[in-house]
Amino acid sequence: MDGPAAPRRHGRFRIVIVSRPRRAASVTVGIIARNARGTVRTAVRSALRDRHVSRVLVWDDGSDDGTSSVLGDLDDARLIVAGTAENHGIPASRNAVLERVDTPHLAWLDADDLCLPGRFGAQLSTLDRGHDIVFTPVVEWLHGTPAIRPQLVPALSPEATPFHLLLGNPFMNPTMLARTEVLRELGGYRTVASEDYELWIRAALGGYRLHRTLRPFVVYRRHRAQTTQQASWRAARSETTIVEEGFDRLAERTIGFSPSWFAWQRAGRPSGEVPANLLADADRFDRAIRRLPPAERAPLRRQTRRLRSLASTETT
Repeated sequence: MDGPAAPRRHGRFRIVIVSRPRRAASVTVGIIARNARGTVRTAVRSALRDRHVSRVLVWDDGSDDGTSSVLGDLDDARLIVAGTAENHGIPASRNAVLERVDTPHLAWLDADDLCLPGRFGAQLSTLDRGHDIVFTPVVEWLHGTPAIRPQLVPALSPEATPFHLLLGNPFMNPTMLARTEVLRELGGYRTVASEDYELWIRAALGGYRLHRTLRPFVVYRRHRAQTTQQASWRAARSETTIVEEGFDRLAERTIGFSPSWFAWQRAGRPSGEVPANLLADADRFDRAIRRLPPAERAPLRRQTRRLRSLASTETT
C-alpha cells in the first residue's frame, strides 16, 4: 500500500520515508500492421512490458501473410487485435485506432520497432510538465545486421518546434505519446503522404506544445521495405498541396515569410533545381531565430548551413 511508511529513528533524527503513489495505467499503444508477421509479435511484447500501458491495439490493415494469427497465443487481456480485410492505408488506420481509444493517452509504435524500458513513464512525466505531444529520439537498427546507432539529436522545446518544422520533420512518429483529446481536437490524420508531419504542423499552428526529450526510447528498424523508402511514397509527397499550405501558414506566423525550399525538399532536393532564393531565405531564417536561446539556435543554424552548402555545390 502506498503512503507514508512507519517512522524510523537514526540517532537523534526521525526519518519518514514517503513513497510516491503509483500512476494508473493510462496509455493505449497503437500499432498499425500490414504484412508484419515476422516482427509484430516482438513489437507487441515490448509494449506490454510497460506497466503504464492499459492496452495495446494492433490494427491489421489488410495483411495477407497471417499477421494477426501470430498474436493469437499472447495471453494478455490488454492486447486487442482488430482491423480490415482490405488495405486502407496508414492515415485511415491511424484514425481507426484513434476512434477506439478510451484512455487519456495514445502512443504509437511501428510493427517492426521496439519500446525500450521506461519509455512511457518518462514521457508521461514530460506531459505532466505542461506539454501536449511528446517524442523521443530513437536507436536505429539496420535490419539483418548487429549494427545499432543512437540518434544523437538535442532535446527540442515547444518554442523551437515551429522553426524545426520549417526545415523538415524533426519527430519520429513511432516515438509519439500524446493526450488523446488533443489528437481528437486536431481532427486526427489527413490522407496525405507524411500524414504525421502535416499533423505536427497543424498542432503547432493550434498552439499545442510539442516536445522532444533527449534520451532515446524506441529501437527503430531500418530496412528497404519501409513505406518511406518506396518511390511511390516519395512521389506522392508532391501530389497534394495540403502539407504545403500548412507549411506556408506556419512560416508566415513564425518567421514572417514562406521559404522557397519547401517544394524542393519534398521532391528530394533534385539536382539542378535549387530555388533561386534559397541563400537569401536561409539568411532571413537565421535572423528570425535570434529570438531563441543560443543552445536552441545552434542545431537550426547547422541545418541552414547544409542548405547553403547544397546550393553552393549546385552553382559551382
